[in-house]
Amino acid sequence: MIRICLYLGLTLLILVAGHFVLIPRSLRYYCREYFAYSPLPHYLRSRSVRYFVLSLIGLSLGAWQFPLFCIPIMGLFATLFSATIIFDLELQIIPDWIHWFGVPAALGLAFANGTFLAMAIAIGLPLGLLIINFIFSKLTSGEGLGLGDIKLLFWLSILAGPSIYSVFALAIVIGLLQNIFRLLRMQRETFPFGPSIIYAFCLFFLGIHFGSIPVNFLSNF
Repeated sequence: MIRICLYLGLTLLILVAGHFVLIPRSLRYYCREYFAYSPLPHYLRSRSVRYFVLSLIGLSLGAWQFPLFCIPIMGLFATLFSATIIFDLELQIIPDWIHWFGVPAALGLAFANGTFLAMAIAIGLPLGLLIINFIFSKLTSGEGLGLGDIKLLFWLSILAGPSIYSVFALAIVIGLLQNIFRLLRMQRETFPFGPSIIYAFCLFFLGIHFGSIPVNFLSNF
């Protein structure tokens, strides 16, 4: 009982600190420093509460499949997912601090599970996209997939293993559906792809779209 309370308490602490301290303060900083405006407190509070509740629902849906000691790390990733969606939708950026948390956590799980071959196969996707992005930027004046999206795919590929290719394909479909009206109007403006990646990963993780599919980084527990 003590262990249950400890793990659940740690998870709740991570979620609260991330959604009500780190994300609002970071969003306020980036808005002031790079976009010359300050979001209103009630707006930040409403966004924090919304994604905090969504994170709790997501953890409740997925936690029953995994051991109790996995719940705190899932709380960390839920917080990082919330931050990615909020920043990419609001400012069309994915701050590096999200990756500073995501990469070490993902690598730690990969080393703990010994999934080195799966990780090597999976990171071929972000590395390939980085090369394609470089060639595209040299041949045209436009910009392909953002570096923040590629960094996000890097540590998600460590988590999902080779399944990241299916996740990426689903993310493309979600992104097209989300922005179909922009595409039909032939608008050349960019649109955030990070949320689509997160939605696709969560669908795959929870087994909603493809059935009961275990994610690579927890499949050995």
